[in-house]
Amino acid sequence: MLVHSLLVRFAAVRGRAVHSGATRPPGRTSLDLRSLAIFVKVAERQSFVRAAAEVGITQSGVSNAINRLEDQLGTRLLARTTRRVGLTEDGAAFFERCRQILGELEEAELVLKEARVRPSGILRLDMPVSFGRIKVVPLLGAFQA
Repeated sequence: MLVHSLLVRFAAVRGRAVHSGATRPPGRTSLDLRSLAIFVKVAERQSFVRAAAEVGITQSGVSNAINRLEDQLGTRLLARTTRRVGLTEDGAAFFERCRQILGELEEAELVLKEARVRPSGILRLDMPVSFGRIKVVPLLGAFQA
């Protein structure tokens, strides 16, 4: 849904019509986040080879992901020559939004990971009263903090 809203906003900025989810072909309801991440790496590195090395896939895998993404969007995102890879006008507009959205998704993932690392819930201890008063009670303030 987030990626579809990205596509709708991008198309509105570019003055193009976008297919609603109801008219899209089956199985093509959203953009692939991995392809978006690969596109962002290629745009940042201006190289299929460097992006492939960083993402950990082959150069042809990067090329296939970019081709699928361009086919799905119906526009060229990258201007390719034998010496250079650059963004088209559409690609530059799309790149900025993709980079922002991927950054926000990464932040959301970190929030969830941090929540799992922090202890939570009720801690019950069974011990003799004298041990609790002497050893545990003095540590409770620091533990709660």
